[in-house]
Amino acid sequence: MSEAKFNDPSGEWVDIPDNFTNTPYSGKLPPRLYRYRSYTENNWRDRLGSEIGQTKVFLSPAGSLNDPEEVLPEVRLVGEVDDIRTYWRGQSASFVPAPRSRKEMEDEIERLTQLTLENHCSFTDSMYRDYIGRMASRARIACFSEHENNPVMWAHYGVYRTTSGAHAHGGIVLQYSVVDELRKANLHPVSYQTQRPTIDLLNKHAELERSVLAAFTTKDVAWSYESEWRFYAMVEDMPADGNLHPHFLPLQLSSHLLTGIYFGLHTPQHMRDEVVRLIAAKEQPPRLYEVYRDRHTLGLNRREVVRTSQTSFDLQPVSTGRVFL
Repeated sequence: MSEAKFNDPSGEWVDIPDNFTNTPYSGKLPPRLYRYRSYTENNWRDRLGSEIGQTKVFLSPAGSLNDPEEVLPEVRLVGEVDDIRTYWRGQSASFVPAPRSRKEMEDEIERLTQLTLENHCSFTDSMYRDYIGRMASRARIACFSEHENNPVMWAHYGVYRTTSGAHAHGGIVLQYSVVDELRKANLHPVSYQTQRPTIDLLNKHAELERSVLAAFTTKDVAWSYESEWRFYAMVEDMPADGNLHPHFLPLQLSSHLLTGIYFGLHTPQHMRDEVVRLIAAKEQPPRLYEVYRDRHTLGLNRREVVRTSQTSFDLQPVSTGRVFL
């Protein structure tokens, strides 16, 4: 990981891993973003320690995302025959099985070139599966929302899992202040549309990079309720020894960027206590909120909570005169 710290006028910083792609977003950023978090009875303590105690954000493999349409762009090779042939020659090191002679290599390059032409400059099914598989194995993504209290997202992403089952609304939501320096960490909004993004592998580098980025930040309009933003990065290829254990890429944020933590309707008490313990050690601790029901209306409400005393982990709502942010 790079040791560089990128400073903004407020003193916030973020450590950028060397393998982050360099496609900064130039549009308007929201003031805050929210990350719904799920835990299990086996990992909750370690993850809370990393995410709250150390203020780390972990980017997950693209293949672990729950949308089956994720990272499935149309892939094309639009160009002259020689351009297509040159592309396949550049991919020859990844041919499986590896050609045993120069003639076998040239024959395979020509076969793939002709298949591409016959398929109207698009990949065949087997070419497509191979390309998407390699691309998805290198991509790492961390997801955020503009909304901190969406009941559907609590049910999907704020879950506490035990041997007895999955308990929706049992996780937490982390609130982050968004500073301009996060552009350097490749923070982008998700685009919701019906058209599948297209990658033309014969495009020039800058245009190709933009189209690959679009492949990782485009979802169907049915997901638009999430109002999602993402950190996106590429890592080196997966190990050749067949070890497919997911690699999670850590992004180190300043402690000051974590400004709020929300407990769900069913966040277990031991997790609430651990959160209180972790933030007590922070110079600028995030504010705490809890979700609750109003018996007169549908939907979820939230209120700020504080410790009942400096020696207690118990929480109580603040006075109604406190402004909620």
